[in-house]
Amino acid sequence: MLKNRFYSCKEYIELSTLLLNNKKLFIIDE
Repeated sequence: MLKNRFYSCKEYIELSTLLLNNKKLFIIDE
């Protein structure tokens, strides 16, 4: 369970990073 939780946290961080990168790209495109 803890492992799954950690994995989820890791996934969440990766998703957040992707979103942030996309936002930056979007801002740069603007």
